[in-house]
Amino acid sequence: MNAQFFQDNGTVTILVDEPRIDVQNADELREILLDQIYNGHAHLLVDLRKVTFIDSSGLGALVHGLREAHRKNGEVRVTGLSEHVSSMFTVTRLNKIFEIVPTNGTK
Repeated sequence: MNAQFFQDNGTVTILVDEPRIDVQNADELREILLDQIYNGHAHLLVDLRKVTFIDSSGLGALVHGLREAHRKNGEVRVTGLSEHVSSMFTVTRLNKIFEIVPTNGTK
């Protein structure tokens, strides 16, 4: 999975550089999240602005990361949700579990 990493004020932003997060690459996303968390970066912002499709395996990877971040007193927030991705968060009620940060147009 292609991703870029930015660090600012104790938060690592992970810009996912893929159009889809699905069964083909969800495990890679989960590993990216866990790698950051287990290396001391438990405050993550996952930027999904380039993602136009996500399925249940992609959502599951994010939930797994969130659970592990909480174990380390951290958080996983998301930003840059396309219409489809936003609707998936709403339908699955993950919008009640994840903090969704409005996109500010930077980076």
